[in-house]
Amino acid sequence: MTSSTRRLGRCDLVRERSLLCTARDLHQHQSAVRPSSWVRSRFARAAELIARRLHAIQQDLDTTAARLARPRAAAPAAPRRPAHRSP
Repeated sequence: MTSSTRRLGRCDLVRERSLLCTARDLHQHQSAVRPSSWVRSRFARAAELIARRLHAIQQDLDTTAARLARPRAAAPAAPRRPAHRSP
């Protein structure tokens, strides 16, 4: 087992509720219910792809929220035109 596989196989304690951890938990539950290795591997792959896509969407939403939360630079004031006075 490679180090990247080991990392995906465990959820770090800080991000215990991350999407990949949720997918892993679903996979473990599904493995207990359906012992067929083919079904397990197919479900695991689908769950991993879904979790990765959800993670990418969450990052996009976080980026957009951060961009919207930043204060905008004040727009320069429109130049004032002197009032037209009749002689």
